[in-house]
Amino acid sequence: MIVIIFVLFQLKQPQKPIGNNEAVQTDKLPRHIWFLVISIMFANMANSAYINAIPIYLTKELGVATSFPGILFGITAAIEIPAMLYSVTWAQRFGKVTVMKWGFVVALLFYASMYFSTSLAAFIILQLLNGLFFGIFVGLGITLMQDFAPNGIGKASAIYSNAMLLGTMIGTSSMGLMSQFFGFKSPLLLSLFSVFISLCAMLSFERFSK
Repeated sequence: MIVIIFVLFQLKQPQKPIGNNEAVQTDKLPRHIWFLVISIMFANMANSAYINAIPIYLTKELGVATSFPGILFGITAAIEIPAMLYSVTWAQRFGKVTVMKWGFVVALLFYASMYFSTSLAAFIILQLLNGLFFGIFVGLGITLMQDFAPNGIGKASAIYSNAMLLGTMIGTSSMGLMSQFFGFKSPLLLSLFSVFISLCAMLSFERFSK
């Protein structure tokens, strides 16, 4: 309701640019944007595999209380929201691509540490890294897509949404397949590998977008 009220009374109607705008409407997305699409898809794949596997890994294989995964997710959310808000400030200072790259580095550290950790205290502390990574990822992903495709913002937004959905589907399915044969800890390696691909794709995107 607050958002509806804000839109009704505060946002102005967009003004059509003066002049012929037909060419802008037919422009294709730049080719290097597909590196960003790959980066977003694999990052969400990593997150989806993690959030689906970790509760069963903790409760079934480590034998912790069933409430513990919820505590971890709650801590992640508590860090994720401020990180999402501050990511804009960090992006203005250091650049969106740079902040996204460091977000993926944080994710690499998080998934590797989760795989080798067995202490409940370590799991709790590591959620700070998870919240930081996902807050940056969600906070800047769609903005990056739109900034680097100014002549096709609608297309960029649609591709971003589909990349996120595709990452979720692949991550969840892959997690189930790996867990069936290698246990519920193995998807952490899948998440680690996926976010590594995201970092490589982001580096490629940075290179070819200049």
